[in-house]
Amino acid sequence: MSTVFRCDVLIVGGGISGLAAAMVLHQAGKNILLVESRGYLGGAIRSVEDSGYLLEMGPNSMMLGPEDPINVWLDKLGLSEKLLKASPEAQNRYVWCQGKLIPVPLSPSSFLTTPLFSLSEKMRVAKEFFISPGSGLPEGSDETVGHFVRRRLGNEFLEKLIDPFVKGVYASHPDLLSLNSAFPLLARLEQESGGLIRGAIRLSREKKRKKANLTGPPGGLYSFSGGLGEMVRAFSGYLKDESLIHGELIHWNRLPSGEFQCVLLQDEERVEVISQKMILATSPADAGRILEKNQPEIASVLSSIPMAPIAIAYIGVDRKALPGYLPGFGVLFPTSEKRKILGIIQNSDLFPNRSPDGKVLLTIFAGGMLSPKIAMSFDEDFEQIVLGELKTVFGLDSRPEFFRIQRWAEGISQYSPGHASRIQRIRDLTPEGMILTGNYLGGISVLKTFTNGLEAGKAFLS
Repeated sequence: MSTVFRCDVLIVGGGISGLAAAMVLHQAGKNILLVESRGYLGGAIRSVEDSGYLLEMGPNSMMLGPEDPINVWLDKLGLSEKLLKASPEAQNRYVWCQGKLIPVPLSPSSFLTTPLFSLSEKMRVAKEFFISPGSGLPEGSDETVGHFVRRRLGNEFLEKLIDPFVKGVYASHPDLLSLNSAFPLLARLEQESGGLIRGAIRLSREKKRKKANLTGPPGGLYSFSGGLGEMVRAFSGYLKDESLIHGELIHWNRLPSGEFQCVLLQDEERVEVISQKMILATSPADAGRILEKNQPEIASVLSSIPMAPIAIAYIGVDRKALPGYLPGFGVLFPTSEKRKILGIIQNSDLFPNRSPDGKVLLTIFAGGMLSPKIAMSFDEDFEQIVLGELKTVFGLDSRPEFFRIQRWAEGISQYSPGHASRIQRIRDLTPEGMILTGNYLGGISVLKTFTNGLEAGKAFLS
């Protein structure tokens, strides 16, 4: 072990949060070293071209607004002018209900006329305006998303709209997630405005007042012509090559000086790194494994954070082979419908150049907290499940010309009840000079995870 590196900050994990931390530290002139065990950077954000189709191995797009911190970096690296906003068709979203594709109502008028909800449920939702805030739970209880929606909007609204939405975002169920951790905005709307309808009205007014003074991109779904991987390539290109190591952290300890002595495995050779600070920008499971020996109490808390396993199927098919296809963002499935998949994204309708002319690219998600066995099923079995579901939903009448599978055994961090207490415990126990960041802290979206990484990097600049 003759190679020894010295750096100001060692960053373990080259996903979007690790890249964000590395960029802000590099910009400040810090000597950094970013270590990634995979052969590529970006973590779950990875765009792959295959047989004329552009596949997203993880997130398919990012929700971007004019005030998001990532805009500074998009401008700095010349990415702002390359942003692609999702097509108008992407506003069409569908829920599978009683054997039909029903458009999600996106306005008060469409809510009144939608067949998705019964008349009694529409009247129940209207009463939300008059329901007083307060969960009715004992003080200090961590209310679930399911409990919150039932008491404010009713069970039918929960089952037909919120349940499939939660499956699409977290691959989970509303009763398994903490409201304050998973959807803090909903909690704030009740606390600050007295209810969801009141809060939505207030937010709409505030948005109109702010709009004239904002210079960033208008709110919406965005990507790039080369997929989100184009952004990752620009971020990694901002860093110096000598700041990157594709290897694995296999051991670390604290020296009497307070520095971190780390041993990396790179191409079957051991590399020693002496670092003043360390950032762990990994999944909670990987962070737990890294900390297990020296910080077992933190590792124990990290290992208690559930992770939803996800299987993704990419289908390329002639548009004519889908007689029931409706243009739009995609389809979500309520648990009550007992379908075997979580959702479908219609990539060809979102952004250009995702599929050859006349073809459709579909991304199908399965598994999650309610059906983990499907996520880990044999390829042949999973393919049959997916094709069977597409036949039911879109009337698929021929074998697709393209089929590919991606699996994430530790796919999506779950913000289950007690999550905030777990995260606070992790922060309280984390030793000085070390920071943890990732999608299990403060939000699982691309933008939230990027912002968490920025904050981790900035913390070592103060």
